[in-house]
Amino acid sequence: MGLSSPLYLLWFLPPGVLILLLYLLKKKRREVVISSTLLWEQVLQDVQAHTPFQKLRRHLLLWLQLLLAALLVLAISGPYVRVTGTRGRNIAILIDVSASMQATDVTPSRLEVAKRNALERIDRLGPGDRMMIIACGWRPEVLTGFTADRVTLRQAVRSLRPQDTPGNLREALRFSSDLVAAERNGVPGRIEVFSDGDGLPAVSEASSSRTGLSRDSAEIVFHPIGRRSENVGIVTIDYRRSSSKAGVVQLLVVTRNFGEKPRTFTQEISVEERLVDAAETVLAPHATRTFTYDLPDPDRPVRVRAYLDLRDDLAVDNHAMLVLNPIRRLKTLLIGRENLFLENALRVDPSVALSTAASFVPEQADEYDVVVFSEVAPAHLPPGNYLFLHCHSEQAPVSVTGEERNVMPIDWERDHPVLRFVDLGQERFDRALQATPRAWGQEIATATSGTLIAVGEHGDTRTIFLGFALDTPSFALRVAFPILIANCVRWLGTGNDAYDRTQAVAGKPVSLSLRSAGSPLTVTAPDGSRRTLHPVAPGRFVLDHVERIGFYQIAGAGVSHMVAVNLTDEQESDLRPRPHSALPSTAAEHRGARVIYRRSWLPVVVTAALIILMVEWWVYHRRIYQS
Repeated sequence: MGLSSPLYLLWFLPPGVLILLLYLLKKKRREVVISSTLLWEQVLQDVQAHTPFQKLRRHLLLWLQLLLAALLVLAISGPYVRVTGTRGRNIAILIDVSASMQATDVTPSRLEVAKRNALERIDRLGPGDRMMIIACGWRPEVLTGFTADRVTLRQAVRSLRPQDTPGNLREALRFSSDLVAAERNGVPGRIEVFSDGDGLPAVSEASSSRTGLSRDSAEIVFHPIGRRSENVGIVTIDYRRSSSKAGVVQLLVVTRNFGEKPRTFTQEISVEERLVDAAETVLAPHATRTFTYDLPDPDRPVRVRAYLDLRDDLAVDNHAMLVLNPIRRLKTLLIGRENLFLENALRVDPSVALSTAASFVPEQADEYDVVVFSEVAPAHLPPGNYLFLHCHSEQAPVSVTGEERNVMPIDWERDHPVLRFVDLGQERFDRALQATPRAWGQEIATATSGTLIAVGEHGDTRTIFLGFALDTPSFALRVAFPILIANCVRWLGTGNDAYDRTQAVAGKPVSLSLRSAGSPLTVTAPDGSRRTLHPVAPGRFVLDHVERIGFYQIAGAGVSHMVAVNLTDEQESDLRPRPHSALPSTAAEHRGARVIYRRSWLPVVVTAALIILMVEWWVYHRRIYQS
């Protein structure tokens, strides 16, 4: 055994000498004359000569008090012993808090089971190991730094609450891998994932660099949670205005049975909390069904809710909401060569008030909400909202270097508002411009010719570039074409997407264009809590921290706006536990190199001191009672 501060043992001298003096000093007595000492034999031992000191005698209390003083001094000297062990590791505990972890196929829920398992893992924390807790929703959230304090780790785990967001374990693994690698100190770190596996990288991606993970950076161990997927959920909710019925809005609700047995349930539709439709439905295993409902076109924003009345393993996806806005006419100007396909695509949208012109004058940028250029566009344009179809200018979000024939799309961002519900598929275009995005442009579709579709915002100008020509009617005759044109016009004319930014996916930030003169706004969440929303630019706001489904009300400075937040995620509603083989490494735990480290004896010494103190108290009082 060794001492961290051996000189601290000198502190034993003052209390030790003091205790000895207390036993050497003679007690002063008042002298009383008595006739006999026969009855005073028990106190004869205290009859001493009238001197300041008496002879030191053996006394149990004396030794107990000296031993107690010695133990206290030993405690402050830092006693330790050298033991052989392994070098401590940095362990990241990832606990999935996404919507699927609310499933009740295990009791009481998947998240509670994951928390219980994580607490048991904390109890097995090895000597020298440090651990951190990361909550994995749509975005990873670090709850603790690397620490060996089990109390802090347990508090962090117990504080976890489920979110209504999709899972994103791929991002959490990449993030935690970087943290573990930065603190490894020559020893491979360890990442332990407590999840049902939703959001894990695919097996084909696990060994690639796209995950950002390396077998050398950390060992990854997956603790699977969940048993089954007896669940029915709403995977899509949308609306469109009927082209055949004036004043009618068609509500679209897509429901899927993810279970292994048929389910019977009632689907209810409510408008402003008033039930307007309800029907009993039978859905076969793994079947998907689309429901449509006709609703009157409102004259003000109204809240619409779809609800599945049934008991299944996951309740959060039994609700879906949207905000139905009144129609807004967008004054749209079409300039360029005559193109019936493009003109028909613009006219089919009831929200578009279309005009045509042979040429463009700068004053028209303020007169119209959107200006569409087909095949030809002026080189210089004033600020405005422009759609470039197979043409470009200085305000276009791309630079054009030439043209290419027989162009085929390669990839596109399916979640972007402009490409929502647009499938480019295996389409081939006879001609397309060779383009690259500008610094302020964003490529959202790429083809063999380069950038096929791009969007951009630059000052007071919003633009979209469609690089293909409509020489052949194959794409123009597809349903995807009028949907694409309608998305473009609404994105340009409203500063928002086809939903007018009234729908969002839980967890994902929402960009809003609201005329509030730059003043902060108040956001009221579905649970009634409020917070302040500050502008990121004049009239531009980002609504984040939307981890709960429901309606979010934004108000203030003459602004009243509502956003419906939904889960509507098929992968999250499919509760089948994913295999842990998708992870890059599930190797057995590697404990690192053998090292010699110090193990403190402070707890043992303090415990012994408390025991000695209790014995000393008992001996003292026993002596008094016997006297």
